[in-house]
Amino acid sequence: MKKTMLVAALLLSSPALAETIPAPDAPAFVGQSATVVGRASIQRMASGEIYLDLDGRSDGAPISAYVSRWNAARFSGLDALDGKLVAVSGAIGSFRYRPEIFLTDPGQIAPVEPAATAETPPQPRWIHIGKR
Repeated sequence: MKKTMLVAALLLSSPALAETIPAPDAPAFVGQSATVVGRASIQRMASGEIYLDLDGRSDGAPISAYVSRWNAARFSGLDALDGKLVAVSGAIGSFRYRPEIFLTDPGQIAPVEPAATAETPPQPRWIHIGKR
């Protein structure tokens, strides 16, 4: 019974189950867990820290994700996400009056495929089998 309750508690607190929001809306969610989607801008500091700003750069970004120098080795493939649309999950805190997600696990970041727009709906591909 205790194991079932523990599993349920872990699942309910999982960032994967958190609300998904666009980066400009992140300031309204400080103190909550959410998945924030935006275009990544990666900055590696000389100290070894890594900042992943969404939909902007530095103070112009509505939210940042932070990787400490002690966790940086776990995020070796992060540079490949620079300029790409990504989803970052976790608790949205505040650092220097700006929203920030503290990253400890590479699973908190995932690339996002842009959705098809109304102007370019997906086209069916026809396959012809046999003789005509």
